[in-house]
Amino acid sequence: MKNVTDLLSGMTFLALVFFGFSLTASLPKPLPGASFGPASFPNLLLILIAVGACGLIGKALLTKASTANSLYISPQAFCFILLFFAYLVGFLTFGFLIATVPFLIGAQYLFGRRKIVGMCFTAVCGTAGIYTFITLVFKVPLP
Repeated sequence: MKNVTDLLSGMTFLALVFFGFSLTASLPKPLPGASFGPASFPNLLLILIAVGACGLIGKALLTKASTANSLYISPQAFCFILLFFAYLVGFLTFGFLIATVPFLIGAQYLFGRRKIVGMCFTAVCGTAGIYTFITLVFKVPLP
């Protein structure tokens, strides 16, 4: 095993994915004749995160160690996990529009962006764009 951090990160992300799926299971089912429902978009994101988590786990298990194993948890990665967890809870509690704007602002700040006006503009426009795309193209009402 090359990197204990990759293994633990992958397992943490998988646990959060399973928790996310348990939360989205309570969302309404697709309307009759519709392929997508309110849970489709969050489930797609959860599937992508699960694929990445499995990649981390596979990398950690299939690569031989060249140096001593060490455990390092980046504060930035840990904060993003907490932010994503808060987003899942906020999404189900307040809905897409209200939960996504603060999530995008927090993620931008976490990854180094500091201009508040630009962060707010990007978050509001990004949320509006995603909402418009999902509701018009996929005909899915987001909560």
